[in-house]
Amino acid sequence: MAVDDVLDDLPVAAVVVAADRRVTAANQLAAELTGRPQLVGCLLDDLLGPVDGEEPVWLRAWDPSARLRSVTGFPEHEVTLRRPDGSSVAAVVSGHYRRAPDGTLVSVVIAARPSRPRGKRTPSGMEVVSTVSHELRSPLTSVKGFTSLLLNRWERIPDDQKQTMLGQINQDADRVTRLITELLDISRLETGRLHLRRQQVDLVVLARSVVEKVTHGYPDLDCTAGRRARDSGSGSVVAWWRPTGGA
Repeated sequence: MAVDDVLDDLPVAAVVVAADRRVTAANQLAAELTGRPQLVGCLLDDLLGPVDGEEPVWLRAWDPSARLRSVTGFPEHEVTLRRPDGSSVAAVVSGHYRRAPDGTLVSVVIAARPSRPRGKRTPSGMEVVSTVSHELRSPLTSVKGFTSLLLNRWERIPDDQKQTMLGQINQDADRVTRLITELLDISRLETGRLHLRRQQVDLVVLARSVVEKVTHGYPDLDCTAGRRARDSGSGSVVAWWRPTGGA
């Protein structure tokens, strides 16, 4: 059975993207979702856009964990799909890695679905529980998989892969911590127990700490931080940071 026939049988929009990030196959639902009748040959980078002004790590290149043959895919992420007419649509995507016998990445099967519009209605308690459960399950599944692999095959795993796995575990643990903290903040806001307190901060120190976290979480991203002062009469300092490898 041809790949196109298999994709057309799926109930969601789906595309097959080669290792060079070009689409090699797509079903009709994917064409309708993206507004592109001919998806084959399109570069994935041209189809995806930033989400709320922020670019996911794998937006311009596959996640570093894709190099590990033990990693089978990536969990759901929110993305922005760019349409040919200049409009965009919010979607949620997940991917499954297809590998050669030696573990080399051959292609990625990506499934996509439109994300639910925000602010349309207040979600029910069960919907909140379902969403939180899913958001917690994704990083915890990654942590469980990597720790199990490290425990069972420690002597056979190269040091560079160990470092990558431990870095991913640390990143997923931070993700869970942030999610729980946000849930607690929401609870405090709704009960009036969260009070915002204004205070002065050193923007340069803050920017450098962000760069350190990004550099640690994503070693392939070369970042730097700097400062420039501008006399605006108020004694303000403008802090900035940017990827040094980009334009």
